[in-house]
Amino acid sequence: MYEPKNYTKPLPIRFFGALFALLLLSQITPIVLWAQNTTISQPRPTDQIIAQVNDRVILKSDIDKDVRTYILQNRIYGQSIPFSEALWFNFLENSVENFILLEKAKIDSVIIPDDRVNRAMDQRIQQEIMQRGSEQALERAYGKPVIQLREEYREDFREQMTTEQVRQTYLSGVTITRPEVAEFFESIPKDSLPTIPEQVALSQIVIIPPAKSDAKEAARFFAESLRDSILVY
Repeated sequence: MYEPKNYTKPLPIRFFGALFALLLLSQITPIVLWAQNTTISQPRPTDQIIAQVNDRVILKSDIDKDVRTYILQNRIYGQSIPFSEALWFNFLENSVENFILLEKAKIDSVIIPDDRVNRAMDQRIQQEIMQRGSEQALERAYGKPVIQLREEYREDFREQMTTEQVRQTYLSGVTITRPEVAEFFESIPKDSLPTIPEQVALSQIVIIPPAKSDAKEAARFFAESLRDSILVY
């Protein structure tokens, strides 16, 4: 099971301070793994190391896979997101940021216990089952039994939860002022802002039944009784 990551615009690297600057060894590198084929005169690259954060490497195939999965998942939910170079590099930036956060978590000894990971996986699996209708439909969609999905994606869940915890620790002390929000939205071209479709429509049907003759007579009698009691008093 693939757990979508948060692919919003990454936080600036300088936000994490000088320590992160020391950790940031990520550079686009020209390292290429070549597959030798005796029937082909020219070597053919099978994969590339495109970034490195300390001893953690990011392969081109990893980013390609994440982008494909992201596009396919959005297509399942009726959203058509085309591939673009900007989207690909956004995934790369997020991967670098996540690796930096994992390095920071290692320094701070941030550990996510197994029970939290299991609960998060159970919740995600139940959401997928509800969306697809049954556990069998989920297994058909991924081509694997649920127990295998748990094993394959356990560490992905753990890493995602670790990065979120470190990110929240640093973001907890950040305050965004109203002028900053206004300045951000004013910097966006008006024609590039998406139109929010109608999501909720409310309507009311009111039927006032006509008063019956006996009801009118009862109301008149009650009103006259009140008037008489006031006059007598």
